[in-house]
Amino acid sequence: MTSYILIETESGNILEECDSSRFRKGGVPPVLKAEKGLKWLELVEINPKIKDKQIKEGPTIEITDTTYTRTWTNIDKTPDIIKKEVADRLEIEAEQAFYYVGTLMKALNDGSFVPNNNLSTEQLKVILKGHL
Repeated sequence: MTSYILIETESGNILEECDSSRFRKGGVPPVLKAEKGLKWLELVEINPKIKDKQIKEGPTIEITDTTYTRTWTNIDKTPDIIKKEVADRLEIEAEQAFYYVGTLMKALNDGSFVPNNNLSTEQLKVILKGHL
C-alpha cells in the first residue's frame, strides 16, 4: 500500500500522513492548485532492519517534486556509544531506585527515624507519607 504525505510547499511542514486507502479514485491523492500552497507527495521510507551491535540514526529527509523520503541508517556501535548507553541505563536505574528508596532516605536524613524507637508499621507509614 502506498503512503502519502500532505505538506506546505513553502515551509515543508507536514500536515497529514495517510495511505492510499484514503483516496477514492484509484488510491491516488488529488492534484492541488499551486496557489493553495499545499502538495501531496508519495512517502518513501527506507528503514533497514537493525543488526546486532548497531544503532539506528535518522531519519534524514529528502523532498523532491513527487516524493518525500525518510531514510534511517544503521551504524556500528563504537566504544563511546556503548559507554553512553551504559551511562544512560545507570541513570535510569538510579532514578528508579530513588523512586523506591528516596522517601525513606529523606526520612532518615531529617531525623524522622530514631534508632530503637520501635515504631509500629502504621507509624512508619505515616512518617513516610509525610515525605511523599
